[in-house]
Amino acid sequence: MNEPMATMFVFAGITAAEKSTIRNLIIDRLGVSVNIDPDALTRGIDSENPERSKVSAGKDAIKLVRECILHRRDFTVETTLVRWQCHSPNAWSEMASKSLCFM
Repeated sequence: MNEPMATMFVFAGITAAEKSTIRNLIIDRLGVSVNIDPDALTRGIDSENPERSKVSAGKDAIKLVRECILHRRDFTVETTLVRWQCHSPNAWSEMASKSLCFM
């Protein structure tokens, strides 16, 4: 019997592309409550100077992704990934059973 796996929804776009707005319109209706937003993590670490916290926030985001996969929780990621990363067949193969990218 197949165990359920996590589904990762990726929202990629340039800065100020309304990724959060689109995510909220689509995903909240499906009941996916875990949103991994490295920019928000950065601001949470150092709101005065978020640029200094990007590496730490990136590491925190990776930990959260791994936890969601381990516990088989669907989740979203907001990112400024380049196009080939979303469409590469190997880019997310280790991550979740299903990956959907919205650009």
